[in-house]
Formats: sequence, structure tokens, C-alpha cells
Amino acid sequence: MNTGSRSLFKLNIILLSFIFQFNDLTAQDISANVKWKRILTTHDLIFKQLPRKWEEAPYFGNGIIASMLYADSLDARRLIIQVFRTDVSDHRTDSAGWTAYSRPRLSIGYFTLDLKEPVTSCILRQSLWNATLTGTIKTSSGSLVIKHFVVADKDLVITEIKKNGNEDYTIKWYPGNPVSTRRKLFPYSLNVLPAYAAAYGNKYLTTLQVYHPNPKVRLKNLGSIHLSIQNLSAGGQFVAAWKISGINQHRQIFTVTIKNSYPKKTAEKQAYNELDKITYHALKAAYVEHCYWWHHYYEKSFMSLPDKKLEGLYWLQIYKLGSASRANGPIMDTSGPWFQDTPWPYITWDLNVELCYWALNTSNHLDLALSLPNTLNRYQHNLINNVKPDAWKKDAAYLPLATAQDLIGKADDDQRYENLHANLLWIMHNVWLIYRYSMNAVFLRKKCYPLLKKSINYYLHIIKKQTDGKYHIPLGYSPEYPGKSLGREGETKDANIDISLLNWGLQTLIKSSIILKTDPVERKNWQEILKYLVDYQQDERGFKVGADLSFDLPHRHYSHLLMIYPLYLVNKDQHKNIPLIKTSLKSWAGNKKSLEGYSYTGAASISAAIGEGDTALNYLTGIYKFLLPNGLYKEKGPCFETPLSAAQSIQDMLLQSWGDKIRVFPAVPSKWKNLVFDKWLTEGAFEVSAKLENRKTAFVIIKSLAGSPCLMNIDIDKPIASINNKHIRLVPLGINLYQIPVEKNQTVIIRNPHYRGGLDMNAVKPEDIN
Repeated sequence: MNTGSRSLFKLNIILLSFIFQFNDLTAQDISANVKWKRILTTHDLIFKQLPRKWEEAPYFGNGIIASMLYADSLDARRLIIQVFRTDVSDHRTDSAGWTAYSRPRLSIGYFTLDLKEPVTSCILRQSLWNATLTGTIKTSSGSLVIKHFVVADKDLVITEIKKNGNEDYTIKWYPGNPVSTRRKLFPYSLNVLPAYAAAYGNKYLTTLQVYHPNPKVRLKNLGSIHLSIQNLSAGGQFVAAWKISGINQHRQIFTVTIKNSYPKKTAEKQAYNELDKITYHALKAAYVEHCYWWHHYYEKSFMSLPDKKLEGLYWLQIYKLGSASRANGPIMDTSGPWFQDTPWPYITWDLNVELCYWALNTSNHLDLALSLPNTLNRYQHNLINNVKPDAWKKDAAYLPLATAQDLIGKADDDQRYENLHANLLWIMHNVWLIYRYSMNAVFLRKKCYPLLKKSINYYLHIIKKQTDGKYHIPLGYSPEYPGKSLGREGETKDANIDISLLNWGLQTLIKSSIILKTDPVERKNWQEILKYLVDYQQDERGFKVGADLSFDLPHRHYSHLLMIYPLYLVNKDQHKNIPLIKTSLKSWAGNKKSLEGYSYTGAASISAAIGEGDTALNYLTGIYKFLLPNGLYKEKGPCFETPLSAAQSIQDMLLQSWGDKIRVFPAVPSKWKNLVFDKWLTEGAFEVSAKLENRKTAFVIIKSLAGSPCLMNIDIDKPIASINNKHIRLVPLGINLYQIPVEKNQTVIIRNPHYRGGLDMNAVKPEDIN
């Protein structure tokens, strides 16, 4: 179908939707009239002066490699193109220390464009729709017209440069330093070893060795292709390669690739082969395919709010997720694609990874979320080998606080966290959600259930049945509470993070074993432990950190509140628990002294969980003061997860599906009158679209992707419903609660009898825009 025919076809669909207002159009048809380019363009990042540091710079990525472009803060004639690859790390043993020192992520390097004259002005646009930077940089002698992007599905960074006037440039390469960016207690000499052992564990008095640098980078030219080859002492290599292709005397294309290999040194050959096949026509085709990928990516779901600033924040997070993850790519780590100087050059597993992935579920991007379970399963043997003592390896697995992409690390790698048991079970909640949003039984059997079982078994080795008849957790760690009870900060018995996750994990393991018809004998044991598991620890301030550790000090992390969110084990449907939830939230988030950005998004989602939209919005907008000028976020170093969790908070305000029940518009702030979302996913594998007009639910459309039972909370008085143009009767099971009779691949349209509009996604009126 050509472009003109496609546009005419979409126009006919729109007209038909008004003539036959509530015919059973598919969800794809419903949003056919969304003007994607226009909507996303309003949220582009515009640069009217050159950014001078990474915190201001435009950024691009494809789940594996990435780039940034900004000016040198010390030289007005110099532009910097910084390049990254997410899976590049060192591979040393713990004789070099724990992960931050032995297997840290490594910087790749950067290119400079050195101009003839200083920059006088610029206008650059980071397009979300095309994931491309375009614009003009002017100097006193001319200008450069730039187009820069990271190809969506190839390991290529492409910069097209057109020279005007007498301006010219030269390109230089500066390789990164292949060493950990965590400088504190770095073991450069024997003098550091005692302090290192005192901080991280006495075992390092005998195992830690003085650090020996990796070899120096080797530069090589093969015809028009230039290579920067970084071999690693522990094996493997990573290579940056580039070439400059002249289209004419005024226009050039600068193409970069980055390859990584371990344990073999094959990256050099891979990089050369990637660039050797590049032609001008291949690059043109790559850009067309790149734009197609991004357009198709965005079109999988839609959302529009009356609050345009918050809507822009949401779409920027969707852009970041498209830049940061691919199904078979690396796990999204603490820094995200754009790795900078940081004390945390690794994956952090006690909140950071969890927050990175949540928004992918509802936004209908489960394909990108697969990078998490795929990596966990690829390196499951390392998770098993991480277990101590060795006798537990027969049935358990363990994930420490910090790892590289290979997931290697033991509990005693860092003595501060050796009683942190929760990481693997918590991340298995993310994996379980992928199953719940897809209802893919093969995924449950192969990629969820086995590792979930091993993560529970690790806890079963730890718990003890005491004289009160309850199963207790003798010693645990609650991230990152500063109080002390049993010795080190955050350590306590019966930590609420452990009780919450073990409670959820046992329930889920039992449910999964029934679905998969497996492990009936073990299931009885799980049921017995669940029945006698110690209760959540609480006092007059709400949920405590643990049995002997009240919540008394300012604390940024909501690890002690996981039973409320994201596990929903204590929830608003249990009406007696609402005061407890409110008290716990106030005790935690009421003292803003030590809260960080993710504290505000967590508080927003907890408020949304109990239906308090105004409170949720108040917390959520608190994140603005933490965001960098380009929408990224850092504390002591970049923290990729925090703005992404803001997208999840917005989703929580508009759609929830915990507890086998879909809740449409559960926590909409009072000042939001008109909004829509389209093709958002829920648990049970339902694709849901809905529109709010004048604070009334206008319509809801549910497509069943798996044929699961559909129970829905919907605030419509006497709703009218149809399937395939045939009216169906909805019988209320409670206040605004309905069992929706929808089968697999069927679509149900539910409308408000007072709504007279069509099934369009154009909800926001001009007067609503602020």
C-alpha cells in the first residue's frame, strides 16, 4: 500500500468511527488518527545553545551502543561525540576485589570535532519520533549542518555533516581509561589493603592483590577504517572502529561501531566487518529502517494528559526505554546506556533494576523487557555458583547487591550486604509480571518458575521455626536503612523486605506449580511455611524496618514497604489496612530530609495504590527538582532508573491490574478532566484503551490476548457493552465491579450511555493545556 493509499485508508477508518460510533473497531484502528509526529515533536529537546556537559546533552541508543553530543566546556571550537557500549566490563576475579573493582563497566571514549572557528550560535533538535539529532551549528566562518543518530537495530553511530561557507573540522579519537570509576579505596598499592579489608571484609586481607592496569589501547588503520583495540588482562577485548565517507566536498558521513568479545579477542574482526560493508546506499537504507523501528515502537501504545509537562516527561521515558533495551541485549544497569564517571559502575539489584523495567509492561513493550529474564537464564549457572555454603547449591540461587552482566558475585563480596537475601526474589517479581502481562505458559515454565523456585529455596535454607510456631528470618538486611539493631546498618531480624518477598514468592510459587501441574509434594511444604510465616513487623508509626528496628530515621528507600507496593499484599481492597498504609507512607515520605527522586515516584505509586490521585500527583511532581536539564538524573553518579519510575507512577494513576482485577482510572487527580490511554497492557494479558472526558469515563475497550477471566472496576453508571456489534449485558458483582465476558482475541467496547463522541484518542482540549 503506498503512502497516499494508507492515508486515505486511515481517513476512511476515522469517518467510519463517527458514522458507526461504537462498532467493534480493533485497538489498532482506534488510535489510527493519532498524529504521532506532531504530538511527540511538542516534547522534543531543543538546544538554542550548545550543551557544555553530559548533564545537558542530547542522547541516543539502541539497547547496546549509545552516544551523546555536546561542546567542550574549555574550548569553544570543539564538539564532543561520546560513545558507549552497555556490556563492556572487566572480567577479573575477586582477587581484584568485589564487582566495583573487579568487573566494573568500562568507558569507551569519545571523538572530537575540532572546528576552524569558535561556535557563535546553534539550533539543535533531539527528535523523539525519529530518535535523531538535527540542526545547525554556526561559527564566524560558516556553519555545520548535523544529523546524528544511533541506528535502532545495528551497532552503528552515524553523524552526517554538511559544511557551509569556509568552516571545516577535523575528527580525533580519545580512548577511555579501562579502569573502574570507583576511586574510593582503589587497591593501587599495598597500603590500601587494610582499609579495603576493614570496609569490605577481612577475607581481602589474604585474597586482594595490587591492581595491575589493562594493556594500553592499540590503534590500527586498515584502509579507510580506523580501529581502537582495547585488550583486557583477564581476557577479551572491546573495539571502537570508524570511517569517514565523503559524499561530496561539502558533505561527509562519519560512521562508528563498537564491538565487544569475551573471552576470545574477536571484537576487532567484528568491528572491521561491520564497517567494511558500509556504503552510502546502505546508510540511507539504515536510516529508513531506523525510523520505521522507532515509529512502530511508539505506535504500540498511546497516552495523552492535560498536564503537558508531565506528558512530556512520560514520552521522554518511553524514548529512553527504546534507547536502553533490546530482548537479547544487556540488562539495563545503574547508569543506563550513557555511562559516566560514577562510584557505581555496575548493575545494582536492590531497587535500580526493578524500577528500570516496570513501565515496559503497561506500555506494551514486553519484547524489550525480555532482556531481563533472558540474561537471568543465560547466566543461571553463575547464580547457582554464587550460593554459599556449597551445600545449598543443589537447589538454590543467589544474586548479590552488585554484579556485571555475567551476574557473578557472592554474599560476602561486600560484608556490608552479606545478609541481603532479597535481590533475586525481588527481581523474580519483575519476571513474574512479564508472565502475567503475557500469560505465556512456556515463558512461565522455562524462564520464570525454575529460577523463582531456586530463589525461594535460598530463603528456605535461612528461615527457622521458633517456639511461637512461626517461621522467622534470623538476620536480614533492609536496603538502605541507616539505623542499627544487630550490628551493621540496616541489619535486623524479620526484616519486612524479607517477609514481604517471601510471602509473595510462596504464594506465587504455589500458584505457578498448580498452573504447571508440577511439584505437588513441595507445594504442601510451601503452603505450610506460608501458613506459619511470621507477620509483617509494625508499630504505631506503621510498618517497621524489622522486628527490632523501628522506622525512626530519614530514609530514601521504601524497601520496608514492599508489601504495599509493588507487591500489593497489603492493599485498599482490605479496607481495614488503609489507615496502616497511610500511616506508613506518612512516616516514610513525610520527612523529606533524605528523600531522593525515586522516593517521590515511589510515594506517588503508593498513593495511587489507595486511590489518592491528588496526593500521587503532588509527590510525582516533586521529581522535577531532581531532573537534569536533559531529563536524565544523577546522585553521586548517574542513576538511570529514577525518571523511568515516574512513567510507572503515571501508569499507576490511570490503570492498575493487581489482584486479578483491572482498575480503570483508579487515581486520576481532580484537576485532570480529559485524558486517554490506548493499547496499554494489564495483568491477564488484556489490551486496554480508555478515555476520560469532563472527569467521566467515556468508554473503555478491552481486547483479550489470552482468554483470561476479566474482572474490571469501571466507574460508569449503567454501562453499555458490545462485542462484534452485538449488545451484551454486564451484571454488576459489586459497586462498579463487572465480570467482562470476553474470550481470546475478542474486543469488548464499554461506553458511558451519556457520552456522544466517537472512539477517538484526541481527548485533551486546548483549555486543558497548562
